[in-house]
Order: sequence, then C-alpha cells, then structure tokens
Amino acid sequence: MTHPVRAEIQLPSRLAFLPAALNFVRDAALACGLQPEESEFLTLAVEEACSNSIEHAYDPREEGSFRLILEISSGKMILSLRDQGLPFDHTLAPTYEPPSKADPDKISTRGLGLYLIEKQFDSMEWINHGMAGKELRLVKNRIGREAIEPMPGQDPAPFPEDASRAPEQTYTVRRMRPEDAIHAARCIYRTYGYSYENETTYFPEELIKQNQRGELLSWVGVDQEGDIVGYIELTHPAGSPTADLSQAVVIPSHRGRSVLNLLGLALYAEAVKMGLVGIYTRLTTVHPFSQKAIGDYAKPCGITLGYVPRVRRYKGLESHEFDERKSLILHYCFLKEPLKTIVHAPPRHREIMEKIYRLLKLNVEFMEAVAGTDLSGGMVKVSYNRRNGTGTITVEKAGSDSTAEIRRALYDLRDIARAEAIYLLLPLAQAGTPALCEEAEALGFFFSGVEPCFAPDGDHLRLQYLNTTINFDHLQLYQPFSRELLSYILQEKKRVGA
Repeated sequence: MTHPVRAEIQLPSRLAFLPAALNFVRDAALACGLQPEESEFLTLAVEEACSNSIEHAYDPREEGSFRLILEISSGKMILSLRDQGLPFDHTLAPTYEPPSKADPDKISTRGLGLYLIEKQFDSMEWINHGMAGKELRLVKNRIGREAIEPMPGQDPAPFPEDASRAPEQTYTVRRMRPEDAIHAARCIYRTYGYSYENETTYFPEELIKQNQRGELLSWVGVDQEGDIVGYIELTHPAGSPTADLSQAVVIPSHRGRSVLNLLGLALYAEAVKMGLVGIYTRLTTVHPFSQKAIGDYAKPCGITLGYVPRVRRYKGLESHEFDERKSLILHYCFLKEPLKTIVHAPPRHREIMEKIYRLLKLNVEFMEAVAGTDLSGGMVKVSYNRRNGTGTITVEKAGSDSTAEIRRALYDLRDIARAEAIYLLLPLAQAGTPALCEEAEALGFFFSGVEPCFAPDGDHLRLQYLNTTINFDHLQLYQPFSRELLSYILQEKKRVGA
C-alpha cells in the first residue's frame, strides 16, 4: 500500500524550467512506487498543464512563478497547479472535438491540451482563489488498481537521457509532396534505423508512386525551419471499408511537442471524409509511446505474439535489443456507427470478448451455440511470410473438414517451413467457429484477440501458436486493458499446454 505523500515545488514561469517540473513528478512517482501507467498519467498532465500556465498565465514581460503540488495515497492521486497570473474562466476556453465527432471541414486542435488532461483524470476542477491566484486541481482514483498488475520488470529507458531537444516552436501538418518523400524516409531511419519491417518506407520513389495510386495516404509534420520532423501514413486497399495506420514517427528531438497528435488529427479527418468505417493499427510492444499516442482514438483488441523477427535493433532504443521475437498489439477505431455484428463466441472466451466489444463500443449480437450444426466442406487459406518466419491460417468457411486442414497446415508451417509463430483466423459470423476453436486449442493454438471487420462476413477470432520462446517480461503495454488482455492470453497459453 502507498503511504500518503505530499510534495511541492515552486518554479519560475519559464519554459526552461519545464523539465525540472517533469523530473520532480517522475522522481516523486518513483519514490512512491507508482505503477508505470500512473507515472505516465502524471507526467502527461504536468507537461500539458505547466506548458499552458507558462504560456498564458502572465503577460509576455511579466515575471511570475507556478507551484506544483502532488498528493499521493493508496486511494487517489491529486495534482494541483497554482499560479498568481491572469484570472481564467474555463467556460470560455475553446472546446476540443475528436475527429470522429467533429465536422470534417472544421477539424481543429484548439483546446486539445485541456482535452488530453481531462481524459486522463477522474475530475478536473478550476478554482479561483481571488488575490491568491488560481488553481487547476486534477484527481485520479487509484481504487482497485491492484486488480490489474503490470508485467514484472523495470521499464527500460526508451531514449538516451542526454538526447538534445529542439527548441519550442509551432508545427504545421500537410499532405506529403513528391519532394517530401526523401525526408519522410529519413524520419523513419532516424527512428528505426534500417530495422523497420516495411521496406517501402526506405524507397522515396515507391512512397511517391503508392500515394499517386491512392494505396498510401501520407502526411508530414514540418517545423518552423521548414524541415520535416514527423511522418504518418494510412494504407488503404482498394474497396476496403477500413484502413491501416501503418506508420507514424516523430524524430527524437521533436518528441513531446504534440507533432504526432497533429498528424493524427489530419489523418483521421481525411479518413472521415473518405467515409471509412474504421482504422486499425498494429503497434510495437518494445516501448509504450506509440500506444499512448493512439490511446485517445483507438482501443486494444488483440495481441500478436512473436510477429517481428529476433535481433532487430530500433535506432535510439538499443536497450530493447533482445535475442528473441517481438510482439505487436492491435488497436482499432471506428469512425462511424457500424452495422450490428453477429458473433458466435466460444463459451470459454465470451467474457473477455464482451469486454473487448464494450471497449470498442460495438453493437454486437452474441449468438447461442446450436447443437448438431450441419457443416459441409470448409475453405481454408494458408500463407507463409518467409521474411518474418511466420505463417497464417485463415478459415474462410468453417466446415466439417476444417480441423483436418488446420492440422495439416500447422504441420507444414511448423515442421517443414520452420515458422516460429503461426496465427489462426476463425470467422466469428459462422456457427461452426466455437467448435473449431476448441479443436484448434487441442492442437496447441491459444486465444489472441478479436479482429473487427477483417473477415468478409464480419470479425475474426484470432488464435496463435508459438514455435519459439518469448520473454513476456519484455512486453511494454500502456493501457490497463492491454495488460489485462495479455494476462488472459498467457493464462490460455498455459491452459492449452502450448
């Protein structure tokens, strides 16, 4: 249990002292033994709130200061920011609307800072103290946090502590032009080195061609010097109702400046205009930062273990180079209300699947199992990714012979192709899936999550089979439900004897 702590720091109201405020919160969180997600809550709030106070509380030539007060107990965290600057009426502050709710022609980032703060805490209150100034008071409840424990092990430092930061400035976002492609490729190199799976990103001419064909939709973030410091892309197969947020990077010296938020707003606004049903993205579990950036829009629904080949070095993330395969977490965001989804959930997994669908806010009808369902011949598709050393078995139609086909494909992929990870996709819209899931688990497959809108007739139930070992302590997951989902997956892995 956390013993009650109250800590306070007073600093000059200048941006140069913002790192001191952030270090104060990090050190206090470490001393109190807070969980990683709680420390992230506080750090994000402090950065947004203090930046807002420094920039707006005092007139340009007016000297001032702010006080940061942190109270931590076993039940809650209270963060207060106080200054004696200009009076503030929060009812007059601009109201931010997420892209999914806003008019596509009126997408704006005004009010985004306060919106991000409010989303992180259970209550946000502005208090006027008259001649003593004003206070922003944030409360985060900690009740029940022990119910979902993070994976053991320390969070490795994501980037070098002495990395130089670019000066504070205003950024702009625009669609990628042909002359931008080389700079987009350099952004990716500065983030991943030459380790990123999709080699297309290293070929500027290919980026240009795919954008011209409409296969890729790319945006860039530009600093005040005109240099491209961020890149984001949406992969959209022709005729598909969904698209893949397949890449989003900001070079290290410009991180923490909301560049990724600006890029995301532009991407989501374009997706809404296109009439897409949703956007999904597969994020690395090597570090939690991309998961945090997307967390306001998309929700976790599956974890793909062992997808990325072993010994892949991430530029600036040398501490994450492990001699093992890396894993990905699937997030999904619906841009408009989808039609009702029919789901034949295996009874064993129904509870966790209901949680996933509630998180995605989907209109789902769970069908009860029908005994003695007559199944004709099935249809199974098998693929092998030689570069990644992974195989995928997709059941397009669940039939009486599907189990035999899955067993044969497993043998081919595991024993002949030597695939180190094998994934099985089952159609949730079909009544034969619950029985097929049980038979697949007898072969060593175990639960992995749900893929919304991936099957022609609805959603996929995703199972996985590992032909290698993974140190699960190395998985870094940002959202509490992501960790709950991983815990369930590992329990299922143990249950089936994988």
